[in-house]
Amino acid sequence: GGIVSVNKTNTIEKGFSIYPNPSKGVFNIQLNELNDNIDLKVINLLGQVLYSNKINNKISSINLSTLPEGVYILKLQSSESNIVRRINIQK
Repeated sequence: GGIVSVNKTNTIEKGFSIYPNPSKGVFNIQLNELNDNIDLKVINLLGQVLYSNKINNKISSINLSTLPEGVYILKLQSSESNIVRRINIQK
């Protein structure tokens, strides 16, 4: 057989999911790969950081129920890659 090379640019994005979305404020984040600590930020559409934390589990949950309903940007950043998703809070 040939040599299979693994493309590492995209590791945390593969198998990433956030649910439920929309939510009343509690979101579960699921990762397939966890190579190092991942920085998590929730940003409003004005670019203000409203929540930040480190993820060190493949499944973690964040509670944003203190935020008003609306659309927010969730950013996950590791040393290798980053993920940007829109999340929706509906009360």
